[in-house]
Amino acid sequence: MKLSIALASAVFADTQCTSKGGTCTDYRYTTCYAGYERYICNGDSNRQCCLYCSPTCEAKEELDSAGDSRCTAAGGECKHNTNYCNGTYQSGLCGGGASRQCCTGKEDPDPPVDVGGDYFNRYYGYKLGGKISGEDFSSLSSAKNRCSTLGSSCSGVVNDYAGHYYLSTSYTFSSASGQTTYEKGEKWSARFVPRVEWEARSPTGVTNFQLPARHGLIGHHTAGSHCSDKASCISNMKGTQNYHMDSLGWSDIGYQFLIGEDGRIYEGRGQWRQGAHCSNWNSNTIGFSVMGNFSNRLPNQNALDAVDELIAWLERKNYVNKNCYEFAGHRDKNATVCPGDPLYAHWGSGKYPFWHRKC
Repeated sequence: MKLSIALASAVFADTQCTSKGGTCTDYRYTTCYAGYERYICNGDSNRQCCLYCSPTCEAKEELDSAGDSRCTAAGGECKHNTNYCNGTYQSGLCGGGASRQCCTGKEDPDPPVDVGGDYFNRYYGYKLGGKISGEDFSSLSSAKNRCSTLGSSCSGVVNDYAGHYYLSTSYTFSSASGQTTYEKGEKWSARFVPRVEWEARSPTGVTNFQLPARHGLIGHHTAGSHCSDKASCISNMKGTQNYHMDSLGWSDIGYQFLIGEDGRIYEGRGQWRQGAHCSNWNSNTIGFSVMGNFSNRLPNQNALDAVDELIAWLERKNYVNKNCYEFAGHRDKNATVCPGDPLYAHWGSGKYPFWHRKC
């Protein structure tokens, strides 16, 4: 009897799809030319309605596919962007309308990087400036290896989807539809976890940042979940990025760097891109945040030590003016309790010579 009721319920629910001429199926395993519609099929979120594609629709799909060469050259597949994509959709690489996009699958992760080694963060739809003449490659791995060999004269690799990769010298980003940049960075500490290591999403927008930061450094707490091991801190990083991008509508995670109570320093936007951490101060300060709510207690010693290491590195690299800059708490610049009384008092205890410094 229970089985009969369940089957009747499924048939009833699916009629919303079948009345449109569609078919309910697990969208992860079937490409649907006309696209999928959600919430009109019985079952979990993977069971979606594949809309009917008429002979005219099929003929248009065949015609549109003639313009897919840039996507296929990138190892991707063109399809309606409501279809499942185990990677990221990119526009401007496929024939047809705006909803027909290139699904580029997840690349194999780079091997773990030792301290002093190079990592490469991926950015869809952007290129770096300063193309190095004569340095063109047919494979990403060859281009990355060459970029590492060139040291500080190479800032990263750009795939222009014309069948080759080229090298750049500048960390200045600019929009470039259909291109992908692999920004090079150095793993400067065993504590440091770059974007590629915690599998950050590609941003939807980039604003370049002038270094050294013209004013200084602002410290925050996320006021969210605490984390004391790498797995939970990575989960926090992904959750914070999703919240900032999907709920707040920002282009990326807001902070340039985040600190966990596992003692690690996680790369957010990084030093080359402007953050979204403190209204009216984003263009001239670097923002970092300790993950957790510290309104009633200090972060543990692991996190406090990681903050000190981050600040020392920013000074050493002159990303903040090592001769004079202001280190402030978020509450000094905006009406907020951030970073919490205990943490704010710790930073103002006299240990930090640039705390509230006027330059």
